[in-house]
Amino acid sequence: MEEQLPVPLSELVLLNLFLGSISYVLGIVFIFMVLRANQFNWSKFLLISIITIFLSVIYSFFIWIYWPFQFDIIYGPFHLPTLTRVFHSSIILLKLFGYKLRLRKKD
Repeated sequence: MEEQLPVPLSELVLLNLFLGSISYVLGIVFIFMVLRANQFNWSKFLLISIITIFLSVIYSFFIWIYWPFQFDIIYGPFHLPTLTRVFHSSIILLKLFGYKLRLRKKD
């Protein structure tokens, strides 16, 4: 059996972005809906979305390395480490920016 060559970090990041692309889209839609229900601001939406993606890429690597469960890391179109990190990071960032986690506007 041949030894595996080292993989550059850039390729791992691209692989993570590709595998978790649906999870990232769901996370950004979640952020958009929360901001829309509160007071929408494009600059905060972009800032929270970019920070969420950045943190999720980093954190999902750690989960990917130490995946403790018996089931597969990818369930259908969802990359589970990315999915959990996107929603965890987005909720924390939304709270830090002072947004309430509601999805509908109060009338």
